[in-house]
Amino acid sequence: MSIELKDNKKACILRAAEQEFMQKGFDGARMVEIAKRAGVGHPLLHYHFHTKEELFHSVVNEKMGVLRQSVQIPLENSSEPLCDRLAKAIECHYDFVRENTSYIRFMLNEMVNQPKLFESIVCEAYEKVDAVARILQQELDAAAARGEMARMEAKMLLEDIIILNVSCFVLRPIVKNISSHCQDGDYSERRKQENVNLIIGRLKCRSEVSR
Repeated sequence: MSIELKDNKKACILRAAEQEFMQKGFDGARMVEIAKRAGVGHPLLHYHFHTKEELFHSVVNEKMGVLRQSVQIPLENSSEPLCDRLAKAIECHYDFVRENTSYIRFMLNEMVNQPKLFESIVCEAYEKVDAVARILQQELDAAAARGEMARMEAKMLLEDIIILNVSCFVLRPIVKNISSHCQDGDYSERRKQENVNLIIGRLKCRSEVSR
């Protein structure tokens, strides 16, 4: 079997596993069913992934990598002002959460039900976020020294972005019951811009107050 064909089979397994896990949870998912969904034999499934835990980690890590890139890539374009890059990062992360809301809900639920399973996943994620935060912190400090924005911890800023965007969709059913404007067709885009304004506006506002 060629390397390209092996990679294609592995990708099929990951997509099938994601569907199986999301429909049945980690406990209910079965390797034999994942193999059927992927259209591969059970031996090939075990060739790529020896255990259900290993397969689950691969599915989650792949998705978290895409999530991390949604924030990281806009921040890396150093030719643009930092505030513009932060705004794009907030928007890209918001779009990712909007497109993967059911997956986000699934992950939050599994984190509660399978805390041990997520220990290594969370550790790996924090290490990669730390690398992004260290670079961002240098830029935030430099911008604060120039008086362009308030001083802020990069990790706290990234946390704010995640919490604000995720809550918009995880709590959407509750908000819809108490606010009629959530039914508007353009609500999601207006909500995204509001999130950008809240975070960027706070940074600039604090900077002006400290002068």
